[in-house]
Amino acid sequence: MSTTTTKKPRAEESVDRREALLEAAIRVVAQQGMRGLTHRAVEIEAGVPHGSTTYYFGTRHDLLVAMMVYIRERGQRAMEPIARGLALTLADRSKPVDLDAIATALIAWLDADAEIELARYELQVTAARDPEMKQLMTENCDVFRQMCEPIVIACGSKDPKRDSHVVQAAVDGWMFDRLTHSDPHEETIKRGMKVLLGSIGDE
Repeated sequence: MSTTTTKKPRAEESVDRREALLEAAIRVVAQQGMRGLTHRAVEIEAGVPHGSTTYYFGTRHDLLVAMMVYIRERGQRAMEPIARGLALTLADRSKPVDLDAIATALIAWLDADAEIELARYELQVTAARDPEMKQLMTENCDVFRQMCEPIVIACGSKDPKRDSHVVQAAVDGWMFDRLTHSDPHEETIKRGMKVLLGSIGDE
């Protein structure tokens, strides 16, 4: 008598499916807001069988927390080389720094990742009402603040922790401004970067 066994998914298949669901969840939130985020909506967006989201993320809260961690990890991979390059550029006092070019690169990155940033802002508002998520979002922001420390040190900061928080918050504000206006102006970011980085170390 023959027996039929269920083949378990390989580890890489599991990782791919989970990541696909998180990417789909980001698109749902970016396009529909938090009200549109349901397990079924994510499955439809990802093109996977019903029940897949529940398998990986038991509750909506589990899904939200996983999204926050995923967005942080993805953003960290993208921003670390940019922040490192900017710090090295600012530290080289032998030639003038082209802040316009740096701002243009930041804008290009933001425009390419507009959906994920919209989803992040939606999650930030939700996190403000949930102590666990608020703590996680604070930790996420601190990851990016730490990436700003070498930048403000290169600018002559006497209090890198304080000034890196100022830069992180300012960049966040510039990004939000660009994402939420129908006619965003690149000059806002370019001018803001010049004023902010140019003022660090003056005190």
